[in-house]
Amino acid sequence: MYWSNLCHRPHLLSIIYHYLFPTSHALQAEQQKQAAVISAEGDSVGAKLIASALSQAGEGLIELRKVEAAEEIAATLAKSRNVVYLPSGQQTLLALPQ
Repeated sequence: MYWSNLCHRPHLLSIIYHYLFPTSHALQAEQQKQAAVISAEGDSVGAKLIASALSQAGEGLIELRKVEAAEEIAATLAKSRNVVYLPSGQQTLLALPQ
């Protein structure tokens, strides 16, 4: 008796169907939420590992990476035919935030 009453109300069937079987948009949104959480957790673990390594080994590797990056930037600018204006100072390319 109940099913026959429900069959005469297709909008109710649609509501029940969408409740029981979420659309692909809902599933995709849920997967995106889970991916964001997993990514944030991974970033957190990575930051903790970097902080731990810096506390044990010091910041020598970071300074080396800054020098390497400055050399790469200087080489790229030297090859460029465009005019590039840099701020004055001896350590323009090394003046990265600590």
